[in-house]
Formats: sequence, structure tokens, C-alpha cells
Amino acid sequence: SSIYMVFERLNTGGTPLQPQEIRACVYYGEFNELLSDLVKNESWRNIFGKENKRMKEQELILRFFSLFYEYNEYKKAIKSFINSFMAKNRRLELYSREDLTELFTTPIQFIHKSIGDKAFRKGNKLNAAIFDSVMVGLAKRLHRNPVPDESQFKTQYDNLLEDKEYRTFVESSTSSESAIKGRINKAIEAFNKI
Repeated sequence: SSIYMVFERLNTGGTPLQPQEIRACVYYGEFNELLSDLVKNESWRNIFGKENKRMKEQELILRFFSLFYEYNEYKKAIKSFINSFMAKNRRLELYSREDLTELFTTPIQFIHKSIGDKAFRKGNKLNAAIFDSVMVGLAKRLHRNPVPDESQFKTQYDNLLEDKEYRTFVESSTSSESAIKGRINKAIEAFNKI
């Protein structure tokens, strides 16, 4: 049925599929279903805003998971990196539904409570590079000690966004190895202080 839907869409609408839409078909399975469930999280909905019909949200969450577990092995390009991660965990045999759900919901709820609806933004638009680094940095911190102080987190978050080196990692060449590893390491370092 997934293959049918791809061809139907291409033949009737002529709209090119987005990368996550292709992944959803090629790597269809329990992981794909989980990503579709996670975008319904209330904190995520408040931060992200209006639902994206082209699966951009699922791609951002997949990107977070792949970088959380494997950012040290990252090699350009991000598309093939997250394709590989989704393929490996297609049936949730590598990382379980429960583990991934907790890994996403705990930091996103904490960030929404601490920062509010404007989290991960420079200006009005959600910045994927800020999202992935802040989520990975906080999720790694939560593994060490699950109850950080909200005001200290907000201070470190604000300081991180003002850090000159961090800004270069989230504003230009954002998918290079140095930018991805650099911004995640900066976020880990910042949130380990709380």
C-alpha cells in the first residue's frame, strides 16, 4: 500500500516527495509509526505550531534520535545519515518504542516548560540546528541527572544562543561534520553545568 501511495501521489499531483515522505515508504515500519505518534505530543505541538503535512516534524525528531545515538559517527550528508539510522531501527529492534518515547518526551516537555513556545528559534522560524543540538545536549544531561533547575537551564540556553562559536555552527554549513559535532558538543558542555 505504501508503494501504491507513492505512485498515486506522483501520478495525480505531480508534487515531488520530501525526504521524510520517501523514508516513510521505503523504511515503513514501527519506527515510522512512532514518529507519527510523537508529533502529537502537546509540548511539541505548542513549540512547532501548525502541523506540517510534508512530514518535516517527523524528520526533525528522527534527526534528533540519530544524532543522540550516533553523532560521533556522523559523516556528511545528513540525509543519508538519518536514512541509515531509520533503516537500522525500522522495526524498533535496536531502540524500543518506550526508550525512544521517553528520550523525546522528557526533554521536549522540560524545554517547553522552561523556554516556552519560542524554543529553538532565531527570529520566528524554528532552527533545525538549534533544535538538534539543544535536544541532544539536554537529553544527555537528563541521563546523568534527571532533575535540572529550570532557571539554570534557561540561563545556559540563552548563553548558548549568544555564544559566537555556537552561532557559526547553527547559521552556516549546518550539515558539515564540524558544525554538527561542534554545536552538539557546545550544548552538552553548556547543559552539563546545571
